[in-house]
Amino acid sequence: MEFGFAVSGFPAFMILMGVYVFTAFVVMTIANKLGVANSWMAWVPILNIYLLVKMAGKPGWWLALFLVPFINFFVAVYVWMLIAERRGRPQFWGLLMIVPVVNLILMAMLAFTEPDHPVLA
Repeated sequence: MEFGFAVSGFPAFMILMGVYVFTAFVVMTIANKLGVANSWMAWVPILNIYLLVKMAGKPGWWLALFLVPFINFFVAVYVWMLIAERRGRPQFWGLLMIVPVVNLILMAMLAFTEPDHPVLA
């Protein structure tokens, strides 16, 4: 019985690892395009949130806001709104980051496409 769980859990684990690797690579790419130092932080838990805060142009203490339940949801949306704006995209993209799968697509678009009219940050 334990073997059956391990076999059925393995595909889910591999999918989650794939999403983590994709997300880390995309956040690192966005950080590089925004000129934020230490883009390698995208691969390290907690530090990747600090990197997001720096990408949004906010002070590092904002990391603490991500640790407060309920507030962290709104802070994350706002941070992604600022990141989208710095990449020359509409701010509402930050709100769309709460939609599963859409968030992965938007992150890839922020990382791998260039806006028609870039915003200077």
